[in-house]
Amino acid sequence: MTAKTLKLSQVIALETDAKHRVQPALTKIHKATQKAELYAGSTATYECTREGEETYPPKKVKVRLVAEEALAEMSEHWVELFDRTAAKDFGNCAEGARADVVVDGEVLVEQAPVPYLLFLEKQFTDVRKAIGVIPTLDESEDWVLDEGLGYHRTSDPVRTHKTKKVQRGLVLHPPTKEHPAQTQLISEDIVVGYWTGTKFSGALQAARKKALLARVNALLGAVKLAREEANHTKVETADVGAKLFKYLLEG
Repeated sequence: MTAKTLKLSQVIALETDAKHRVQPALTKIHKATQKAELYAGSTATYECTREGEETYPPKKVKVRLVAEEALAEMSEHWVELFDRTAAKDFGNCAEGARADVVVDGEVLVEQAPVPYLLFLEKQFTDVRKAIGVIPTLDESEDWVLDEGLGYHRTSDPVRTHKTKKVQRGLVLHPPTKEHPAQTQLISEDIVVGYWTGTKFSGALQAARKKALLARVNALLGAVKLAREEANHTKVETADVGAKLFKYLLEG
């Protein structure tokens, strides 16, 4: 996209509009990403193994949230906010304390002014919090990425049995010529069928989450170093106060 030259008043208006839209959207997504149940899904079919027993229709729970999609959506909002704020801060600070944001030898932001570096520090702290609350895949299961779905499923179907309580007579003492048999009703669980199912999850792989947190920590570290460097910039003093108050008091 071709860069546009805008007046500072227009840039400020666009930044204000972006804040009003982006912050509520980010808050909504952030709240949703903390709910583990939204990432979970499953399918299951039932096989009855005893004649005359009840049968059941297939069960399905849809995955309602995929972590990678949520991260991509949040990133779109952050990109807009970062760009709008950059336009304002770079425009407001044509001269003054600046420094590059450098990660692994690559300059990601060139000659950023201190106000923008402070903005980035706060925002990346929020980004770290947002990533930190996203659940990871249950390590007790074996997961594979389903390319067609865009999220993970268990590698093998899981088969679980369904039981039913039935009562039967237990002979405590067999009958004799003098006494009838002594019996007692007892309950026991018998297998009446099997559920065969697959679990799905939109959560993050633990390794992926660890890598994301490492990257955001690297960005935060780079921003802090840039801020420290910029704050060591030498500036000329400006003697304006005396003139202003001389006018106020002696005018």
